[in-house]
Amino acid sequence: MSRNHQALPVQLFELAFAVPVVVNARVTKMMMSGGSPSAKDQKEFYRMGEEKVEAFFESWQAVSKVLFGFQQDFFRASLDVTRTTTPFDPLDTYQAYQDATHKLATKGLAPIHRRAVSNAKRLG
Repeated sequence: MSRNHQALPVQLFELAFAVPVVVNARVTKMMMSGGSPSAKDQKEFYRMGEEKVEAFFESWQAVSKVLFGFQQDFFRASLDVTRTTTPFDPLDTYQAYQDATHKLATKGLAPIHRRAVSNAKRLG
């Protein structure tokens, strides 16, 4: 596995441990606060919803940026097809798609990962 492809498994591994810690802490806080949460609890609950929306839009923006870059690369490559003298190699294309998919997943997951790990440290 190349150095570039190590980020995604690390993100997923860290998420696998951070998410249950955060969910446990927040559900426990909700259960303990009951029907009348304190001002501190209300602030945490608001923060919980707000950060999910922010993470979604940051993730969406990162994925859009990566996809736009792919479209530009594809367009440039389509212009160069008639100018190249090297034969088509399906393995190069496969590797390019694999790298692109990995980049897309890594960039899209980064905002979610960042918040979940941060919350696990803060709440755990």
